[in-house]
Amino acid sequence: MKRLLIISTVLILSCATSEKQVITPTVTEPAFDLSTLEGFFKTAEADVFRAKQVVEKNKIIFNLTHLKLMNTGGRRYYLLERENITEMINAVTEGIYLDYILINKSGDIIYTRISESIFGCNINNGFEDTPLRKCYLSRAAVHFEDVSTMTTGSSILGMYVSVPVLSDGIFQGTLILQIDIERINRLFNDRTDIISREGLIRVTMDRTRILSQYSGFAGIDIPSLDKNSNWSDMSSGSRIDYSVFKYREISWIIARR
Repeated sequence: MKRLLIISTVLILSCATSEKQVITPTVTEPAFDLSTLEGFFKTAEADVFRAKQVVEKNKIIFNLTHLKLMNTGGRRYYLLERENITEMINAVTEGIYLDYILINKSGDIIYTRISESIFGCNINNGFEDTPLRKCYLSRAAVHFEDVSTMTTGSSILGMYVSVPVLSDGIFQGTLILQIDIERINRLFNDRTDIISREGLIRVTMDRTRILSQYSGFAGIDIPSLDKNSNWSDMSSGSRIDYSVFKYREISWIIARR
């Protein structure tokens, strides 16, 4: 009789656990082949270093800073030379970018490929907590900023990769490439969401959902997940596979419905 009671209790607990669907991250085979995504970031990194060489070799930051003092803040020179600078950077990059931005060591935005509204602004005034200022403040050899809006109140979304521009080893400014997130979308299908460790959707086909909270991580200790964490969740009634992706400052969880 006691044996039957024990077996019944185990079965009841087993069923209860199954209904609750407690999600426990486990080290398994990745739900995705992440090598293509890693290759994308390596391409961006190689691009920004090649663009940096162009900027340094042609002393573009020095020249633009000097001419900023002339011709109503350099705008005349900027309009004449912007196309030439853009073509030089285009020639050494892979065409996955929305914008190129140069900031001199004083924080002045002295060149952008398309963002007229920020040209001539100073990154230390009104750009607090923006990806552009975070890139400018970083002195790392290469720095990535996750998907966000370019400036406060802006609707322009992008990722950012930056490098310091040097002359004889001395900091002259920052080069930033704004990555087109649609290029990342093309690596996946419309059932994929890319989520940051804070639980914000960073990349998805439905742009209205970007930077909104992802609801699928209740009960998951996200910060503790490592690069090899992969798991599946059936609590929503349909299977969702998750994989962790990390590249320098970027730390994502990729969900596929």
